Amino acid sequence: MNKSTMHAAIPILASLDIATTVAFYTDALGFSCRLKSQSKYAIILRDGIEIHFWPCDDPNIAGNTACRVRVTNIAALYEEYSIRGYSIRTAK
Repeated sequence: MNKSTMHAAIPILASLDIATTVAFYTDALGFSCRLKSQSKYAIILRDGIEIHFWPCDDPNIAGNTACRVRVTNIAALYEEYSIRGYSIRTAK
C-alpha cells in the first residue's frame, strides 16, 4: 500500500478586528496580505506560511487561539523584529 504524507497545515485563527490583525502581521511581522474581504476574512503569507483569520466578537476565543511556526535561523528573525521595535519569545 502507498503511504500518504501530510506536508502543510493552514491555521484559521479568530480575530477581534480583521483590519487591525492584518496591519499587525504585515507592518510588524513582515507578512503580505493575500486577501482581506471587508472585515469578513483575511489570508496572510510569509515564506510559505499561510494563516487565515475569521472575525470573532468573543475576546476569550480570540485570545486563546494560536498556531506554532517552526523557524530556521531564529536569531535573524529576532534581529529583524528587534529592528522593527518588537521582541519575540523563543522556546528554551
